[in-house]
Amino acid sequence: MLADLWALIQTWSRPLGIVAIFFGPRILSALLRSVRGSAGHTHGAGPTPPPTPPLARPAKLLLVLQALFALSALLAPPYDVFSHHALSQACTRDALRAAVLSDAGVDPATPVPEDIGSSPSPLAETLLARLATPEARASYARWGHAAFTNCAWCRDDTDYALAAAPGILAPYLAEMVLVGVLGLAYVTGAGARIRANKYAAMAGWGVVLLAGVEYAVRLTWDVTPPRDKSDAITAIVSIARPFALLAITAAYLLLPGRMSQKEATQLATLSALETALNAQRLTGLAHGAVARSPALGRHAFERGLGRARAEEAAKKDPEVVAAAQAAGLFAGAEHARETRDGARGWITSEWRKVVRTEE
Repeated sequence: MLADLWALIQTWSRPLGIVAIFFGPRILSALLRSVRGSAGHTHGAGPTPPPTPPLARPAKLLLVLQALFALSALLAPPYDVFSHHALSQACTRDALRAAVLSDAGVDPATPVPEDIGSSPSPLAETLLARLATPEARASYARWGHAAFTNCAWCRDDTDYALAAAPGILAPYLAEMVLVGVLGLAYVTGAGARIRANKYAAMAGWGVVLLAGVEYAVRLTWDVTPPRDKSDAITAIVSIARPFALLAITAAYLLLPGRMSQKEATQLATLSALETALNAQRLTGLAHGAVARSPALGRHAFERGLGRARAEEAAKKDPEVVAAAQAAGLFAGAEHARETRDGARGWITSEWRKVVRTEE
């Protein structure tokens, strides 16, 4: 069953991968538009949320480059001597020796040397010596060709797992770095912060989950000989991994990145508070400048004194008092206290609105 499934994947992987590379983004965008349209019809009575900011060119370029990398992994999977020569893991030593030596550019009829150092290809002889047992061939199928050829100290399956770890985890670390880069405004555009707040944690945990799934597959997949064909886990995972990571990046960039009504209200409130704080700072700077300048201080004092005299005169003017009472601004001598109480009540009510918005 597994061999048939692997044969089916090998038969259709390249055409399906090419179709996914060229038409996948359009199909996903069409699905997202239909979902947004249905959501808009369903919740048409509510307030319209702000539109999704467009993606910047650097983000689109990174997405295209990652798609090309996934396509290259599909067209050129990692080397596996058994899959490359259509050999079973239970093949004879002579058949395996002929395959390995031919790939190394050595005559397959070359006899086995007494000393590996005197061989025309010591690396090929070392690989053949390591692949002498069924357990070693199972480790080769599980952890890949690079671990067997680059690790000089490896002796058992655990050693090969440690040697293969950097190559296995490097794509996932690169994906996490890419997600972090996509959180920058000059890479993704105006919606970078919104997307980071919504999807960065989800993308990070998705990458961690994929890494765990890959290790689980490598550890639990039964690759013990004999087999009709080699279960080259490394080749299968190396094809599936870049497309899974590409799906995470595409979802991060193509899912709706607009603010909800609550987030827009929070942003507007924070912007208003920042503007008020800046105005207060400018007022403080102006007061400091006036206090340090004798001429400006004298002018400000005279102007304030004139304003106070005008206010006192207006308070004693019957026509002004009558007009203020008619407008409901104050009542008689209690106008100052009522004005302060009104201002205090307004500030309290507005602050409660801010607190409710933040919650």
